[in-house]
Amino acid sequence: MTLKAFDGTLPSQPEFGRALSALEFTIPFPKIPSPNDPDSPGSPKDGGGMHLIKEATMHILSRTATFTLSSPFKKNTIFITRMNATSFYQPEDPAEDLQPVGHILYEIPFAVPPGESESPHLPVEIAGGLGYEALKKAIGGELKLSAYGECGVRIGLWQEELWVRAKGIGSKVQW
Repeated sequence: MTLKAFDGTLPSQPEFGRALSALEFTIPFPKIPSPNDPDSPGSPKDGGGMHLIKEATMHILSRTATFTLSSPFKKNTIFITRMNATSFYQPEDPAEDLQPVGHILYEIPFAVPPGESESPHLPVEIAGGLGYEALKKAIGGELKLSAYGECGVRIGLWQEELWVRAKGIGSKVQW
């Protein structure tokens, strides 16, 4: 990615903008694989679409969650710089609203290297109500969850805050 100023970059300082236009800043940017790339993890040959989260495990006693993550990159490491997300359970009756199960607020960066890796144990604030009841019933088994939230991501020098929406995450539930 190359950044370059132009005449109108700084409207209040047109001469400074013109002077800056002689400079170019090039930042290396990794190739983001396409979901149609047969060599990418999560490609259609694996069942379609790229999925960073392969599976999740909720640890009730420690009130933490771990994730098995699959990076779409072959050479670049992704860093998750922060996470603010809530998981939801869909009751069996589709007419019922999604029920919150837990909330993760984590602001310590961690690496997601190429291939599959395990996240650190992330603290979870467990919700009450029907979501908690569904979690208790799933102990020793699995619960399908959806998650919505904001996630800070860094790849090389590029940083961004992303709105994340994940559905159908198979979450194992353990004591």
